[in-house]
Amino acid sequence: MKNEILIVDECALDEEAISLMKSITGVQQGTARNEEELVAALQEIIDKDSIKIMIADAVSITAKVMDMTPNLRGILVHGVGVNHIDVAAATERKIFVINQPGANARSVAELTIALLLAVTKKISKADFDTKKGNWRPLNFIGLELFEKKLGIFGLGNIGRIVAEIANGFGMKVLYHDVIRFENLEKELAVQYVNKETLLRESDFITLHVPLIPATKHYIGAKELEMMKETAYLVNAARGAVIDEKALIRVLQEKKIAGAAMDVFVDEPVDPENPLLRMKNVVVTPHIAFLTDQAIYNVSMGIAKEAVRVIKNERPQNAVNTF
Repeated sequence: MKNEILIVDECALDEEAISLMKSITGVQQGTARNEEELVAALQEIIDKDSIKIMIADAVSITAKVMDMTPNLRGILVHGVGVNHIDVAAATERKIFVINQPGANARSVAELTIALLLAVTKKISKADFDTKKGNWRPLNFIGLELFEKKLGIFGLGNIGRIVAEIANGFGMKVLYHDVIRFENLEKELAVQYVNKETLLRESDFITLHVPLIPATKHYIGAKELEMMKETAYLVNAARGAVIDEKALIRVLQEKKIAGAAMDVFVDEPVDPENPLLRMKNVVVTPHIAFLTDQAIYNVSMGIAKEAVRVIKNERPQNAVNTF
């Protein structure tokens, strides 16, 4: 059996999904951490002309990689974001780029709220201090979320779930998106506002926009200056949707109260990044999508799409058309 599927990096895939793919073709597991390592690995694969599917979590799939695998027909990403795939090059070569919209939405939404709670309730600091043998509860006075304003940028699959959870806390929810979802505003108890109003009025802001050229530094120096000094910013989308240098500056100057980050511009994050040393910042290593259910949902979606492509059927969730 030819190895027609290459998992290029160590993405989390459920065993049931791997078994489904292996039932129709051979599967190779790679360990590349970047494009350079992937290119080197491909040079060592004797039967790379047989590769029809690549599955990638974070490694960039560029035109160079595509040209090394001339029979490639599908690139499947482990989640929603396709910013690490050269979609234009894939389209030119008639290669489907396929994602899994909504498959990990609840897990990402839940971590978004967890990050908000962690930074406003000072959970990380309290945990660390207590485990050191201290008992200083008055050092960790937090904030209530009740009746505070939560501003959501991006009311897609993730943003909608964040809004639902926020309703449970009795929060007032504002949102901004390139599309206004009037049909959902009553159902989700959300109010549409423009970008500037959301920035100026929100006590907490969460980001749920894709990383595309139009959203790079979507929150930059100008936007950060509009926020309340008491406001918190939570990002579980992509690191580059925030101007990280500008964020560091406003945090250092105490122009906003704090931030919680699951994503960074450079990943793995530089150990010298000032965000890692700030007491008013909570950080996690891009784990929002890593739950048992999300991994299963994404994995099975990938496997089913891989089967379709191998069988010369059109995938259901291709982000490009030709």
